[in-house]
Amino acid sequence: MTGRAGLKRTIYPLLAALARLRRRRVPPPIAECRRVLVMHLGLVGDVLLATPLLAQLRATLPAGARITVVVPPHARAALEGNGDIDEIATYDAFWADPADDHRHAPRWKHLVATWRFVRQHRSAGYDLAINSWMMDQPFSAALLSMIGARATRGFDFPFSRAFYDVAVPFESGAHLADALRALTPTGIGANSNAGATALRLRFTPPPASTDPAFRSRLEAIPTPIIAIAPFSSERRKEWPLDRWAAVIDALAEHYPAAQFVLTGVPDARARAAELVAQVKSPMINTVGETTLAGFAAIVGRAALLVTTESGAMHIASATGTPTYVLFSQIYDYRQFTPYGVPNAFSLIDVPCARCIYGCPAMTCMQHAPADVIASVIRFADAIPACRATSTGPQRR
Repeated sequence: MTGRAGLKRTIYPLLAALARLRRRRVPPPIAECRRVLVMHLGLVGDVLLATPLLAQLRATLPAGARITVVVPPHARAALEGNGDIDEIATYDAFWADPADDHRHAPRWKHLVATWRFVRQHRSAGYDLAINSWMMDQPFSAALLSMIGARATRGFDFPFSRAFYDVAVPFESGAHLADALRALTPTGIGANSNAGATALRLRFTPPPASTDPAFRSRLEAIPTPIIAIAPFSSERRKEWPLDRWAAVIDALAEHYPAAQFVLTGVPDARARAAELVAQVKSPMINTVGETTLAGFAAIVGRAALLVTTESGAMHIASATGTPTYVLFSQIYDYRQFTPYGVPNAFSLIDVPCARCIYGCPAMTCMQHAPADVIASVIRFADAIPACRATSTGPQRR
């Protein structure tokens, strides 16, 4: 038994017992909720999935209520410019730190961040604190309970419920953006009158966050643009570069008038150069040259985004861009599909689906290039801007 597994087997039963013994505080009436904290300690894409919750929370709370949102430092840019919140605070959570490739290894900087977080927020006098993390992560639930809000609220997961005054059932079959909406104080969830089509993920960065020179360069690229975002902060979700090259070359042949723009996270610069070297068709490589706002500008200008399972597909949902996704089966893909935009995806049915942490073989990411090419073209030919540049009939 590893140290981590042994710790879980010791601590988690104690948390389960605490959930049965803990006295629950009565949450204040919605009209009295003047200061609300929402903590969402995920990656950029996860944070964007919470924006419908923030919009609904703003509409639910009384006028003048103040909403503070806590996110990891790397995800702050996803909420800058969002008019539904009043303050963005950060907390460096070790389980949401891309720097350790999601090995969830705590370091001294995370302990210091925890001390600072509790010290900063404990005196804020929150009426309600909401943990919108979508997994059973008792660390975030325990952290939220330390700030002394009048009441806490979160999903009814076995090991997290011990820390909440109100534990909300998690709709496992729902899209996460809809499931998160159930965390509003009135309990409005995916079954409310405001359905998924009435809401969109929101990403509205301040204009100054996009480099003017880069924006001018982007606007000079002729349309239609097909954006390719093959990289992820979780490397196990990525597809081999030679397969991406085969797909890009096939798409370039089928859509000769389209401009292909490669984009992605800054730390993928070396992999991007390797991919460009394998592609025979002309490509514009912007990997490592953009801020998050610049990345969104590329995706928003594109007629189509082809990507792996990453935050890119959620940015496309916010910009209204049709999206094709190569999904893994690490998680339940139904919870992460592009939200409120035309989309299609490649999925391999494997018996080990929803393994959460993945396996060395990653058989769920062994998509066949020929199948992906045919599927992308079928989807893209339904997009007028792409269909206008097509050289032939839809592939079967």
